[in-house]
Amino acid sequence: MRIFIAINLTEELKVKLFEQITELKQQSVKGNFTRKENLHLTLAFLGEVGENQLKKLNNVIEQFEFSKFTIEFSNMSSFRNGDEFLPWIGIVANANLHQLHDQLIKELKAAGFTPDDKEFTPHITLGRKVILKSNSERNINGRLIGKEMMVSTISIMKSDRISGILTYTEIYRRNLS
Repeated sequence: MRIFIAINLTEELKVKLFEQITELKQQSVKGNFTRKENLHLTLAFLGEVGENQLKKLNNVIEQFEFSKFTIEFSNMSSFRNGDEFLPWIGIVANANLHQLHDQLIKELKAAGFTPDDKEFTPHITLGRKVILKSNSERNINGRLIGKEMMVSTISIMKSDRISGILTYTEIYRRNLS
């Protein structure tokens, strides 16, 4: 099963983000837009993990020590691939978030897991393969700039397609101290 470790967002933030996704859809020719239920911040992507490894993964997360902290949302940005782009909402530079990520990656590797080694760019994906109508990009504003959220849990998430719909399911949650 496809597994990643994430910070799940509050319902209030999901609603605000989904408003931005709705606006983005209206300004787009096409795209695969994130469902409200799937909005999250990925800390580590593990890819395929066997069911027999889940207990080991749970133990890594359970023994992981980290304190609660606050993150602040920043502007919308994107990763580009030609005419298509992947729009996202960023997180203001945050030493605690980067320490959490780095410590998590270290612990996962020590336990024999192989998390994705891409540079950590904390963000919340709004859509994939988005093509905007001409000149629309400059009309998308960042309504979440300055909003904050307390990070008090991390979750092991499973990614599957259920009836053709990409669905993320929390399979384990760990409270931070």
